Amino acid sequence: ISADSDPGMVAVGREAAAAAGLPADVALEWHVTPMEEPVADAASVDLCLCLQGPNFAQDPAAGIAQIFAALKPGGRLVASFWNEYSTNKGHYAIGQALIARGMKAATKPFSLGDPALVRGMLEAAGFEIEKFETDVERIPFPSARAFVDGVAAGAPATRHALAQLSADDLDAFVEDVARQLEPYRVGDGLELPTSSHIVLARRPG
Repeated sequence: ISADSDPGMVAVGREAAAAAGLPADVALEWHVTPMEEPVADAASVDLCLCLQGPNFAQDPAAGIAQIFAALKPGGRLVASFWNEYSTNKGHYAIGQALIARGMKAATKPFSLGDPALVRGMLEAAGFEIEKFETDVERIPFPSARAFVDGVAAGAPATRHALAQLSADDLDAFVEDVARQLEPYRVGDGLELPTSSHIVLARRPG
């Protein structure tokens, strides 16, 4: 079962699954729905992989509670949550370029950057936290434009904001982002510091 509130992300998942050459007997379900809504029967799931999910939800605590309810006793959650906005240099550069044009930066993806907040939500839902670490990786991108295009594909708010720009304005926007990211240039490309909290938790039982 795969679910996301953004149809674009579900489309990306479908394409990736089709390209993966999965065995014919692997049945996949795809749902475009808020994570606060149930997509699986109660206590029916062994493992949930949740990548940057609750931080996009209108009610993150309710989304985490739905995951807990879907897991079998002893079932596990592997999740990631973006760290604070300023620690993710590429996204921060896009936000500053939007603000410079009188547009709103998309900061909701980083709304669970405080590790204490994440821990509190998981524990309130009933999870036992087995591992919690904050990781920083340098992610390679061939260019600033490739990074901007990638963020726009996966972030509806940024995608909608950039759609308002003309072709010339978009080129200038990408140049602005590229200037901000110059400290992270490696050869012809970029290596962008990207930070997330990585969590392994289980439903007791």
